[in-house]
Amino acid sequence: MVDFLGQVAVGFSRLFSGRTRLRRADLWQLMDECGAQAAGIVCLISLLTGMSTAFVGAIQLQQFGADIFVA
Repeated sequence: MVDFLGQVAVGFSRLFSGRTRLRRADLWQLMDECGAQAAGIVCLISLLTGMSTAFVGAIQLQQFGADIFVA
């Protein structure tokens, strides 16, 4: 982990100092690959977030006596 953070720091320092160039084609390819591979976990987290929000909302509605709105 420390090695990775060191490489990131060195990479950013080289990029901002102008000693290296950012290849846009490689960046777009990496973003495309990461986006496609992350679709599953994004859907799962969205589902779990929606379920927890619905659960908390149902509890709040029951406390105010609005049981008709809770399935």
